Amino acid sequence: MLMTSIWYIRERRLEKINRYKVELERLSRVSSVDQLLSEIAHEIAQPVTSIKIDAKVIEKLLKNTGSVSDDSITKVVKSLNRKTDHCVDVINNIRSFLTTKKITHEPVNINNRISNVLKLMNHELNVNKVKVVQASNDELPLVYMSTVELDQVLLNLCKNAISAMSDHKCKLKELTIFTTVDDDNVNIFVKDTGPGVVDDVNLFKLFKTNKLLNNTEGLGLGLSLSRSIIKSYDGDLVLGSSSSQGATFVIKLPYINEK
Repeated sequence: MLMTSIWYIRERRLEKINRYKVELERLSRVSSVDQLLSEIAHEIAQPVTSIKIDAKVIEKLLKNTGSVSDDSITKVVKSLNRKTDHCVDVINNIRSFLTTKKITHEPVNINNRISNVLKLMNHELNVNKVKVVQASNDELPLVYMSTVELDQVLLNLCKNAISAMSDHKCKLKELTIFTTVDDDNVNIFVKDTGPGVVDDVNLFKLFKTNKLLNNTEGLGLGLSLSRSIIKSYDGDLVLGSSSSQGATFVIKLPYINEK
């Protein structure tokens, strides 16, 4: 009877500790809420202002029907759609940033997750004519984390790479993913042949665009969230290198020591 009571108390305490951990993780994501709110206003205000300007352009074009061409209308409408999509992306990323999700942790085979993400990206890779080079280290140890969160980070890095190469009409579009292991971590390298990163100082800050070299609009939360996810597992996400021939991001994750 005594042992049963001790076990029950222990289980209740563990349950409370787990609840507190989940809540602390959520609070850590919103600890910069003042910054978040001010930057939300700034981030959404810019495309909304542009949408208003484009709408006025359409209005003027329609009033002067004699000088309106299909190309002119199409160009402005595409601009409207792009800026509206950007607003939606910002809102969706904010929801993701603030939402508490039940996460399952387990031993993860990194090579399998990379292959899975590339399968998910297959259509986008083909549409953008991006060649994939995958070099897997078969000796990789397992890491302990959520497969969903790892997939989310890998998807974000791959999408950024595809976007960087496609937006700048690069002649060579090549996405290279390879893995290594050192004394402390499993390392995942995601390399593109885009134009490189300009503002590497602000790259991982909230709402700082991760688009490259021109004024293409970014999502702003992708890299910040990705790094937060990796850091929650005592790892890191860093910009490994950048030049006019491309950028390389590196995910570092501590592995399970089976010795």
